[in-house]
Amino acid sequence: MKTAIQGKGKIMDRKIIIRNGFSSVRQAFLLARTSRALVLFVVSFFVFETSASLVSVSVTGTANTNAMGYTQGESYTFNWIVNDGYTGSDGFGDGGDVFSSTENQWFSTSTNDPWLWSSVSGDGLVGTYMKANANDQAPFEQLKVDSAGLLCWAASHTDSITIGLFVNGVAIDTIVAYDLNIPDFNYSDTSFINPATYLGSYTGTYTSSGGGSILVMRI
Repeated sequence: MKTAIQGKGKIMDRKIIIRNGFSSVRQAFLLARTSRALVLFVVSFFVFETSASLVSVSVTGTANTNAMGYTQGESYTFNWIVNDGYTGSDGFGDGGDVFSSTENQWFSTSTNDPWLWSSVSGDGLVGTYMKANANDQAPFEQLKVDSAGLLCWAASHTDSITIGLFVNGVAIDTIVAYDLNIPDFNYSDTSFINPATYLGSYTGTYTSSGGGSILVMRI
């Protein structure tokens, strides 16, 4: 899988363990939804990119099955653009932001929280991303860096509430890239740092062989 951060950076490979198609760290939320059609992409590279004031994470992966209009073996790219106006979570429900010696996490899980992602898009996705703000249980936007790597997650935490995106004519409620290993990432900030500022310092293209996944799930 390849990931790119637009800014600067290095590239490295990482092997991960996936159980039932999911990293064990992420199973709790995802396993509740395994009855829904989904596509898992194995990451080949990712990019962190900075353009004017925008910081984006672009992740390219290969589909592991034929589903939802995607073709097994073909490469697809998905993008998360960071909201540079993100000022922090109020901590509703899922605990909010965390800044410690072992992880940095930006976690927008309340209608009171600012959007973490200003845009989410990708190959095969139609529509305009909207944070799931129908009720205070719905929002689920997460950016996390820890020993497992980088995670970018946009979802609805409430069944039947959409995020404005469709695949092959069907609404989706989850798009997540996880276990994206980046060497030399510093995730030990102990006080809030703007996520765009944080990622902007790692602008560049990173390649991974055998590590990292993207998951797209229907509503």
